[in-house]
Amino acid sequence: MNPQTSNTNHSPLRPAPGLEEMLNRSSITPPTPIAVRPQQAAKMIGVSERTLRELMRQGEIPFAKLDRAVLIQVRELEAFIERRTTKGGAS
Repeated sequence: MNPQTSNTNHSPLRPAPGLEEMLNRSSITPPTPIAVRPQQAAKMIGVSERTLRELMRQGEIPFAKLDRAVLIQVRELEAFIERRTTKGGAS
């Protein structure tokens, strides 16, 4: 008997009915990161990575090191922008 033409009740594994639809829904979103790497942080605040690293060196933007990974908390980026935001006519 040829396994490709056999008439068995075995079918390829498929997700449970409705599971695939549930996984494809746009309402399911990944968790928001609490920390990002410098390249992503620079994009988030609209500066070059070089400028971001200079701000880190100056202590303007705090960061954490885990082995070789450098991480910047998103809340620190938000706080940095808040500190730099001018209110009123001051520039």
